[in-house]
Amino acid sequence: MHSSIETVLVIAYYFPPMGLSGVQRITKFVKYLPQFGWRPIVLTPGAASYYAYDPSLLAEVQQLEIQVIRTDHPLESSRVAKSASYYPPRLLQRLYHFIASFYAIPDTKYRWKKRALKAARSLLRHTPVDVIFATAPPFTNFLIGATLAEEFNLPLVLDYRDPWVDNSFHIYPTPYHRFRNRQLEEQVLRRASAVIVLTRSMKEHLLQQYRFLAHSDIAIIPHGYDPEDFILYGQSSSPSEKFILTYSGLFQDNRTPRYLLAAVAHLCKQEPALKEQLELRFVGLLRKRDERLIDKYRLRDLVRITGYVPHAELIQHLAESTVLWLMLRDQTRTPEKLFEYFGARKPILAMLDHPALQELLQQYEAARLVPPTDVPAIATALKELIQQWQKRALPSPNEAFVKQFDRRLQTETLAKLLRHVIPIDK
Repeated sequence: MHSSIETVLVIAYYFPPMGLSGVQRITKFVKYLPQFGWRPIVLTPGAASYYAYDPSLLAEVQQLEIQVIRTDHPLESSRVAKSASYYPPRLLQRLYHFIASFYAIPDTKYRWKKRALKAARSLLRHTPVDVIFATAPPFTNFLIGATLAEEFNLPLVLDYRDPWVDNSFHIYPTPYHRFRNRQLEEQVLRRASAVIVLTRSMKEHLLQQYRFLAHSDIAIIPHGYDPEDFILYGQSSSPSEKFILTYSGLFQDNRTPRYLLAAVAHLCKQEPALKEQLELRFVGLLRKRDERLIDKYRLRDLVRITGYVPHAELIQHLAESTVLWLMLRDQTRTPEKLFEYFGARKPILAMLDHPALQELLQQYEAARLVPPTDVPAIATALKELIQQWQKRALPSPNEAFVKQFDRRLQTETLAKLLRHVIPIDK
């Protein structure tokens, strides 16, 4: 603990009671910052419209007695408990974002800026704050943070969970829209005292695009896992008689279970007895299109779909699994679930072409890497994992590698960075 307590205003659109992986990073930072001499105050919309809500994450935050300023919605129990049962079709999502992108700059949360600024100004006029910390997406959070930092002469720290302008999934209807987003990104980066990214490739990209940034301006704090979650919720029962292959989370953008399902169908055709040994578990929302794929490959009897579950229950599913699988078809995003897979310390079937993540998985020492759409390679890798399981010879992860992603250690790094940007004379 530290003798002095500093205060950080945390700007986070996605925050409990919202669920899904994008909420985890900031929730765990807020959880552990007080242990390192920081008092976080969170600015967030409230129980805004979203795909999923997680009462367990909300309870975790409430137990910490963290000050949370909610600008929009009261935390009605009925609203918090209601989550979507299906993930919207990709085409519908893309159409919505394309139409919205004409007027929604930098993103569809731009309308929150006015309400957030009003609430934050009221706070900052009466409450001493040492640093502003904004996490994105949505990148509206960065604009809010930069405005407040300028008005109140405060240091600003930006936390990139995804790229902004050069994100391959961002839709720019005209060259002007891309130009305007680049202008905004440059403005907030010039105002920032420090920047945090997830990977070295993200850091190198920012340095290349914005030459005024120095290497020392950008820190790398990857996603992580909370060991306490696995102590509380990750106690697996006795070894399962089945080989449980689990996918956690959404099939966003161009991700799909198609190739894994095709590989499983191929294996079961070769060895019908596998149908009695295999369980494919999907923990999270599925698009209806993906459910139809399950029927197409005649795998319904092997599949268990949980729908969206609270984070505590997700950890239980990871602990019960034999192997965890990841599917990624781009090099833009860094899925947070991978780091909880590390925390679960289970073998990983990684279907991806992402050099930075491939390097991490190789260091993990318990991952099988295959191209994301190569059905024969996926089938071969899965067959070998099943054979290792039958012989009780599945690989174990590198424990020293896993421990570096402990959320508490990462928050200690963040706490030091926040303290570093406070002016000496303050």
